[in-house]
Parts: sequence; structure tokens; C-alpha cells
Amino acid sequence: MKMTISQAARAVGKSRSLIHKLIGNGRISATRDEDGRVQIEASELLRVYPSADLERRDMVGAPSPGESTEIQVAKPSRSGELESLRAERDRLIVELE
Repeated sequence: MKMTISQAARAVGKSRSLIHKLIGNGRISATRDEDGRVQIEASELLRVYPSADLERRDMVGAPSPGESTEIQVAKPSRSGELESLRAERDRLIVELE
């Protein structure tokens, strides 16, 4: 199974730039497809990152391992902020009428 740099980065929870560096310095082998896109074999990624989660590779926008807690904590405060903004909007609408 071949994957793109983005998919490989999601699978290992690292940045795309790190995957680029690892390819550039020869730590991870990669090829290019007929359109010139970099392709990494899943087995090659697993060789370097044995704990890679290949199921994550297709999750667009999947949070990296340490990020999920931050996102869950941030949502309630954004929710409250959104409610405040809606209330302010409604107040201004009434005032304008």
C-alpha cells in the first residue's frame, strides 16, 4: 500500500516537513508516481515507525497525539464565546429596529 507524505505524516503523528526531511536524508525510501507525487510504501513507514497507525492515514485533519486534549478543552470556551456573540448580535438587532 502506497501513501502520500500527508497520509504518512498523519499515520505517524508527525509533520509533513519531518517526513520530507526523513526522505531527503535517506531515512525513509520513497518513489514518485507518474504525476511526480511522492509515494511511500506502508512497509517502509512501519520500518521507521513501527507504531504507525495506518488507519489514521486517511483521516483528514486528524489531530496529532498530544493535540486532542487541547482541542477538547478549547471547544467549551469557544462555545461560550459564540453564545456571547450571538446574544450581542441579537441585542444589536433589537436596538437597530
